[in-house]
Amino acid sequence: MRSLALALLAVAALAYAEAVVAVYLDGAIDGTAVSLVQRALADAEARGVPLVVVLNTYGGYLAPMDKIVEMLINAKTPVYAYVPPGAKAVSAGAFIAMAARKIYMAPTAQIGAAEPRPPDPKVVNYAAARMRSLAEAKWNDSRVDVAVSFVTQNRVLTGREAIELGIAEPPPQWTFLAEHRRDPLAQLINALSDPIILIAIMALGAVLIAYEVLAAGFQGAGVLGGVLIALALHLLGQLAPSGTGPPSPSEEPPSSPQRCSQATAPSPSPAPPC
Repeated sequence: MRSLALALLAVAALAYAEAVVAVYLDGAIDGTAVSLVQRALADAEARGVPLVVVLNTYGGYLAPMDKIVEMLINAKTPVYAYVPPGAKAVSAGAFIAMAARKIYMAPTAQIGAAEPRPPDPKVVNYAAARMRSLAEAKWNDSRVDVAVSFVTQNRVLTGREAIELGIAEPPPQWTFLAEHRRDPLAQLINALSDPIILIAIMALGAVLIAYEVLAAGFQGAGVLGGVLIALALHLLGQLAPSGTGPPSPSEEPPSSPQRCSQATAPSPSPAPPC
């Protein structure tokens, strides 16, 4: 009888679970994240169900972040942000979470640390105003100042603290009708989204071309070098789609898109700081 009762309770819980479409943003916020959210949002709108953005990111780039924020704000279906246990929505991830209608967090999750890097005053002011406008769309009390402090003070909240302050809520029950994740090609592009890596690829390509010019006869190195340079330029374009985000500071080199600040990743290579 006890097992039957538990089974009935489980069925009842599923019956009350809200049907949603999920999209997973678990890497750097770059051009591939924009395309991923765009596809997931179109799917959710076609099904007539909410979209849940599952966040686990150290951040990324300002322009793709702004594009995602605009899509979530203008969505024709409710959008919720969810930060699972042990996950984080820091830097650009905090802005994306704030753009959702509601934020759900596990107690061990984190949100915040959203000061742009490098901290150019113009870009920091823009980011603070952006965060304020997103928060004011939800609240008209002290929670707005807490959200702005993510940018101005690099403040970070645990899920438990965010729930206590009314920034987030405990997650409800959901039934995922579809789950959208990066495909292998998008994962590769995302892994190469650090401008330092792309500049190194371009430098290698230039060396191969120079070797081809100096070497006697056709070696094929020049072709490979040209392919590497073209690939690096393409990937740089994926980092910051044109027409989004504030203008970069005049001293910022074109090969280094503006980033938001972020916590330090525990991986050997540095994660993007927005």
